[in-house]
Amino acid sequence: MYDNHISDESDRSLQNNVDPIYFGGTSTDEITAWLILYIDWIVVMLLIVQARPSRAQLPVPPLSSWQIVDLTQSLNPDIPLWPGDPTIEIQPWASYQEDGYFINRIAIGEHSGTHWGTPNTFIEGATSAEQVSIQKLVVSAIVMDIRQQSAQDPDYRLSRSDIAHRGWFRKPSTGVGIASPM
Repeated sequence: MYDNHISDESDRSLQNNVDPIYFGGTSTDEITAWLILYIDWIVVMLLIVQARPSRAQLPVPPLSSWQIVDLTQSLNPDIPLWPGDPTIEIQPWASYQEDGYFINRIAIGEHSGTHWGTPNTFIEGATSAEQVSIQKLVVSAIVMDIRQQSAQDPDYRLSRSDIAHRGWFRKPSTGVGIASPM
């Protein structure tokens, strides 16, 4: 299930604890588009994690047996954005005192904050969100821990060598979870 090239004990502990969600394509172009999304934009996503199941437990155990870890990034006007993307605007729209309920008006680019992208972001006519089957959304994964690199360089970008070191390319049906301080 996981890559055997583990560089240190912190990697080993991450390996034993998480199986993140992955949103993967099947063609070479779609896999390339996914790599572009993961390499160029480090997305901290909602990870659904399960204690390492044995193959005998398949099909997937009930959701009640899973541990859910929320790693989503809070939305606010100061979060990092892709260059040229629209800024996030949050305006109070209704208040308890005046309207009896609370609501904000939010304007946001679709790729801001925690999100999942699809290959049609970069390839016209490629798979779009409504075409992704639910069966492709939960698979085994490896975790790339770049917290140390990010602490030393806030602009650190996941590199191809990071991916090659972890062996992700040998497991195309395996997702990538990124441990980052964002």
